[in-house]
Amino acid sequence: MLLEKNLGVTPNTLPGLEEHHHDSEPFLTNFQQFHEAIDRFFANPGKLTYGTESADQGVERFDAAVESAIDGSDARKS
Repeated sequence: MLLEKNLGVTPNTLPGLEEHHHDSEPFLTNFQQFHEAIDRFFANPGKLTYGTESADQGVERFDAAVESAIDGSDARKS
């Protein structure tokens, strides 16, 4: 891995730092359809419009994961 080789660090993944949960949605190969889905997602942050979490829920999940990474706690406990 480039990070390990060049910087001497081993990358690590942490729960909650993944992208928006949208595995339940079909893979959109049409560029316009994809952009329309993403536009709806961000235009309605409190609603489920694309995937299994709203934009607000994704931000909350990601924020909790970052906070737990900073303070060493486990965000999944809450």
